[in-house]
Amino acid sequence: MDRGDHRPVTRLRRLVSLGLMALVPMALFACVGSALDLGRAGDVLHLVVIAHAPGDDAAGRRAEYWIDDARGLARVVYETPQGTAVRATGTDWALDVPPQGAAMRYQTASVGTGPTREITGQLYYLRDALAAGRANVIAQDSRTIVVAAANGRSGMLEASTGLPVWEATKGDRTLYDYQVRESLPATRFPDPFFSDTLGRQVSETVETSLAEAAAVAGIRLLVPADGVAGRSLDKVLVTHLAASRTPEQVHQLYGSDVQIVANLIAAPVSLDRPGGIDVATAAGAGKLYRDAWGTQILVRSGTVVYSVSAPTEDLARHVALALRAVQ
Repeated sequence: MDRGDHRPVTRLRRLVSLGLMALVPMALFACVGSALDLGRAGDVLHLVVIAHAPGDDAAGRRAEYWIDDARGLARVVYETPQGTAVRATGTDWALDVPPQGAAMRYQTASVGTGPTREITGQLYYLRDALAAGRANVIAQDSRTIVVAAANGRSGMLEASTGLPVWEATKGDRTLYDYQVRESLPATRFPDPFFSDTLGRQVSETVETSLAEAAAVAGIRLLVPADGVAGRSLDKVLVTHLAASRTPEQVHQLYGSDVQIVANLIAAPVSLDRPGGIDVATAAGAGKLYRDAWGTQILVRSGTVVYSVSAPTEDLARHVALALRAVQ
């Protein structure tokens, strides 16, 4: 069995983490302009930016932004060597469309807890670091401000907008060329524009509760009878993976390093592959695997494969032996 089927994919981990980002009102700092002053409230800010970084070819890297502050919507389209990619966010969802393959849409538990500002948080990283007290002003004049963040990232910002003129990390400087900078009527961009998936299949992930997850995914869920020592259940995620042999998954995330995944399999699979060790679990005989992530235990029960991942073998075994059905 492909181990990748039983861990949240890299994009899912990134999308989960987006909810941690937030912006600080710029009115706290007179030295940096408030939001971009390019139009009336409710308009959509449209930017086309060419970034020139060390190692890039002469054309640089192109990104096109649409930011609708009034509705909490943002979308960026950028070109990669593999093709066009899209990132978009709303008040309680995030969308990632890679150059190839299925898109990933992530739905947070409630409005206001999600990745509303993830895109603008990247564009305005240093502006927001300054507002939050995580960066210092090194120099400034009437047009620009040079700031340095605590993590070693620095740059020059436009004083009126907070947009970066250049940024540097570990000595490598990226220059930004704003080819288009305009305010457009929001009526030109209905909500579906921001959530457009370019016609791709879409894998959906939704934050929910254990009880709702079992019903939505149609999977018998197992949980550790007494929880996981020293950790709480942070999130329950139900994922429908487009065109996958494990189309339905339920992830229980206990902190950042322990997870229990129930995978509904659409085709016969085998747990046997090199490196597996026979191990007992509360759901029956399973296989234990070790790698750079830590330890993973897989056990099959009918059409469901359960996965327990933990940083140590002892913890993984303890959790696997404590699994009980959700009542």
